[in-house]
Amino acid sequence: MAIDTWLIYLVAAIGLSLSPGPNGLLALTHGALHGRRRTLFTIAGGAIGFVAVIGLSMFGIGALLKTSLVWLTVMKWVGGAYLVWLGIQVWRSPPVGVGLNAAAGQRSNASLFRQGLLSAVTNPKAVLFFAAFLPQFIDPARSLFQQFLIMAGTFGWSR
Repeated sequence: MAIDTWLIYLVAAIGLSLSPGPNGLLALTHGALHGRRRTLFTIAGGAIGFVAVIGLSMFGIGALLKTSLVWLTVMKWVGGAYLVWLGIQVWRSPPVGVGLNAAAGQRSNASLFRQGLLSAVTNPKAVLFFAAFLPQFIDPARSLFQQFLIMAGTFGWSR
């Protein structure tokens, strides 16, 4: 992956990390209920879950790349349109509020990790999002596996 492409991807990944999604809200909730140190297990589970989702998306993109470069270009345009549509939907949506009415029970670190992991992996919008987002940064002339390692590592680190 070229350094200029990676820098753009890094900025986009950090921007995505700053916008609240289900995992961000889960981490905030666990932080309020269980404290900062224990919430690291939730965050680690979410980061590993996102790496798995990125892997699934890259596997689909790789299969598409083997089929045709034209279809990858089509996927980039359709994915770009989907991202614009998502941005408009987020812009028009009301602000998100978090209520903490229930008393928090004592939960194990493994339970917090598992909840973060499942929150990332079971989010169907994440798979669609990464399938639309990642092709913008794929270089068909370079190793897909190497690009996966760079993209997944960058996204996991930015979380």
